[in-house]
Amino acid sequence: MHPLETIFHAYVEGDTSVSDREKVAEHLKGCGECRELLSFIEDFSSAAKSMEPGDIAPKEPCYATEVVVAYEHGGLDRATSLKLRKHMLFCDRCAGTYYLLKRMRAPSWTEVVIEAVQSAKGLLLRPLEAIGAGDFVPLSATVSRGEPEEPQSTAEISQHISNLAYETDLHLYLESGGRLPGAAVRLLVAIDSPKTAWQARLLDADENELASIPLSGEKQLLHSGLAAGIFIAEVLCDGKAVAECRLQIR
Repeated sequence: MHPLETIFHAYVEGDTSVSDREKVAEHLKGCGECRELLSFIEDFSSAAKSMEPGDIAPKEPCYATEVVVAYEHGGLDRATSLKLRKHMLFCDRCAGTYYLLKRMRAPSWTEVVIEAVQSAKGLLLRPLEAIGAGDFVPLSATVSRGEPEEPQSTAEISQHISNLAYETDLHLYLESGGRLPGAAVRLLVAIDSPKTAWQARLLDADENELASIPLSGEKQLLHSGLAAGIFIAEVLCDGKAVAECRLQIR
């Protein structure tokens, strides 16, 4: 879970407690989205301290949403960009629109932990934890969120993807190799309403590519031999990552 935006403002100004500062610093190590937000707030803070009182009119009207969108896309000229940045220092509405755009364009992410259990029935899977945009899909209504399931042959992760141009759901399926000697875990992927040039790829913990396939709406095999370890499943649209799921199998 991302820290509240007010915590980041306090972090930049040095007004957080020691424990909050340590928590933010630890979170920033693994969250590119929050590092980008922090950089933006630091720029604002620096600009605010260097501004003269007359640099901006107190009652300047809000900018049109399309202007903020163009700024977020990097499509404004330098002079207009500078004026808008100064305006957002004093306008919660325009700054809020900008923050929302940044978050909507950031890749959707999930981290999940799966335990592979050897039993008399062969290799089975036990979903343990899911954080971020996705969640495990229970096999029955009796299993509640956050409650470890009994070992099973399959596990499904559903992850929502939202952007300015689309909204869809990604589905990852882990299947055990059953009783086969040296059985490993199969990873399959499906997506609702796929877009042109969508692709799924799998990376290892060092971000080396293990597999890559074009995405259709149907369930497709991405990898057939995952052992214990950390893997990253990504969805790319026109070569840009729009969703990421970090898998830990243990």
